[in-house]
Amino acid sequence: KQWYQRRVAITAGEIYFDDTFLEEPSDVTVPGGTLLITLTCVPPNSYPDAVVTWYRNGDEVADSNALQTPTGSLVIHHLTTANTGTYYCQAENELLDGANAASSTAELTVTDAAIETDNHLPTAIWSDYSMYFVAGDTVTITCGVYGEETPDIVWYKGTQERITDNLMSFSRMTISQDKYELRIQDLEISDTGFYICIAENSLDTDGLPISTALWVVSDLRFTVSLTDKSLVKEDTFTLVCEVTGNPVSSIAWYADGQKLVKQNNHVDWYFDIERGDGGEFATRGVLTVTNSNVEDTGLYQCFAVNDHQTAMNSASVFISSILSFEEVHFISPDKMYVEDGQEGEVTCGGQGSPIPSVSWVGLSNQYADIVEITEGTVGLSSTQHVSFPIGPLYLNESDQHTFTCLASQTHAGVDYSKIRDVSVVVGYPVEWVNGTWPVVEVDKGSSTVLNCQFSGIPTPVVTWKRNGVDLPIVDADGNSNHVVQNSGALLIVSATSSDNTMFTCVGTNGFNDVDQAIQLIVADTVIMSIVAKSGLAVGVLLFLCLLILVMIILYRHNRREKKVDVAIMTANGNGVDPVYAH
Repeated sequence: KQWYQRRVAITAGEIYFDDTFLEEPSDVTVPGGTLLITLTCVPPNSYPDAVVTWYRNGDEVADSNALQTPTGSLVIHHLTTANTGTYYCQAENELLDGANAASSTAELTVTDAAIETDNHLPTAIWSDYSMYFVAGDTVTITCGVYGEETPDIVWYKGTQERITDNLMSFSRMTISQDKYELRIQDLEISDTGFYICIAENSLDTDGLPISTALWVVSDLRFTVSLTDKSLVKEDTFTLVCEVTGNPVSSIAWYADGQKLVKQNNHVDWYFDIERGDGGEFATRGVLTVTNSNVEDTGLYQCFAVNDHQTAMNSASVFISSILSFEEVHFISPDKMYVEDGQEGEVTCGGQGSPIPSVSWVGLSNQYADIVEITEGTVGLSSTQHVSFPIGPLYLNESDQHTFTCLASQTHAGVDYSKIRDVSVVVGYPVEWVNGTWPVVEVDKGSSTVLNCQFSGIPTPVVTWKRNGVDLPIVDADGNSNHVVQNSGALLIVSATSSDNTMFTCVGTNGFNDVDQAIQLIVADTVIMSIVAKSGLAVGVLLFLCLLILVMIILYRHNRREKKVDVAIMTANGNGVDPVYAH
C-alpha cells in the first residue's frame, strides 16, 4: 500500500530523475517477537519527488505489520518468521516514462527464537511529518501507531476541532472502519493544517498523539514587487517583497549574487507570515540598509523558497558617491494645452537628489497601462518623467482634465514628497485679428493709442515691447508714459524722441505666441509739423514754392558775382591792336 505521496504543481524548473539512491537498506537478523525494525530507503533526487514502493521476494509488501514511513523507509513491528525475505525499494518519477530505479537488496532474517515483551502501551511508529498535495487531489493520512491491545483512535484537525461523524457528513472527509486512516477528497487550500490522531487503550487512557502536517500546495507568487532606487551615500533604504503561496515560504536576500548577512547598524531584515481567509499564507520580507555607501550599489534579489519552488524578484539600487541633497521639485508645467478635437500627452517631471519617484495618483485603468517613465540627470540632480497619451478632447467637456502627480523622495528618514495637479486646457491657438496700421505718425509731445486685437481660447493676454524691451518702462521716480490698457491697447502719453521706433504687441494663451509690429514716427521738425497739420497736398505745394524761391536767389547771386571781359579793336598804321577793358 502506498502510504506517502508528494505531488506538486510543475511551475518551475525541469522534470528530472536521478537514479542514485541516497540511502539503501542493509541486512538485518532479529529474533521473532522483536517489537520494531526499520529498513531504510531514501530515494534519488527527483522533480517532482519520487514515489517509493517496497517489495519482498519480488512481490509488493502487503503484511499487516509492515508500514511505509512518509520518507520512504519500511517499518515492521512484532516480527515473525513470516517477515523473513529479500527486500528492496523501488523509486519512480510518475511524470517521466521509464524513470524508475531499484535499490540494492537487503536480507531480513527472523529466527525462531522469540523474545518476550510486556509493553502493551500504544507505540508511535512515526510522528510529526509533513505531506504535500495539490488542490483537487485525494489524500489518506494514516495514524502511525500500534499496540498489543488494539488502540481506540480519535481524529482532530488542529487541537480544537474533533472530526466526528456529524462533521464528515457535511465534508469531504471519511475515517476507515478501524479508524487508522483519515481520507480527504478534492483537497482545497483551506484543508492545509495539522491532523492529529490520539490512540489510547486500557493501559494508556491519556492517549498517544500522532501529528501529521498536511500542505495543500499553491504556487509562490509576488503580490508586491521590488522597485529600483537611486540614493546618495549615508541614505537609508528599505526593500519590501510580499509573496503568497503554500506552504509557508521563507525569504532570502541577495546582493549581486551574494547572500546578505546581517551587519550591526548597517544591514538588517525580517519577515512575517499571515494566513488569509482562503488558507493561503502571505509572507512579507523587509530588508533595511542603514547609512548606505557606494559599495551597497548593486542588484538586490528577494528569493521566496519552500520545499517545492523558488520565486525571485529583483531591483537595482544605485548609491551616489557625492554626498549632496537637493529637495525634490517639479520641472514640468502644471498646465498643458490641447487643441479642440486633438490628442495630447500629459507629462509630470520631478528633479532632485536622490532621484524622486514620480507617479500618477488615482489614474484610471484606461491610462495606467500606457504610462511611460523616463529618467535623466541635470548636473548632480536626477530627473524622472511620467507621461501618458490622452484624447481626443473637446471644448465644454466635463471637468475630467485634471490629473494628480506625486513626486516621492525621502532623505535621512524625512519625507520630502510633493503633489502637483496637472490640468489640461482645451481650446484654440492665438491668431491676429485687427489693430493699428503698421505705420503711425504722432507729434512730439502728443499722445496716441496703439491697438492690437487677437483671437483664441483661452482669451489671449496682450503684452507690448518697444525695441524688444518689455513695456511699461519706468523712470527713477516710478513714472512711465506707456500704459497697457485692459483691452490690450497701448496708450503713449507725451510721445518723446525715444518713442520714434518699432513697437511690438504679443498675444499669448498657452497654445502659442503671435506678435505684430507697429512703426511709430514722432515728428519734431517744422516741415513735418506743417505736413502733419495741413495735409499732404498743401505740404507738397509749400515745398515747391520754397524750392523756386531758393533757385531765384541762387540765380541772382551768380549774376552779381560774374566777371565780363570786352575786347575793342583799334586801327593804326601797322595793323589792328586790341584794347582790353573790364
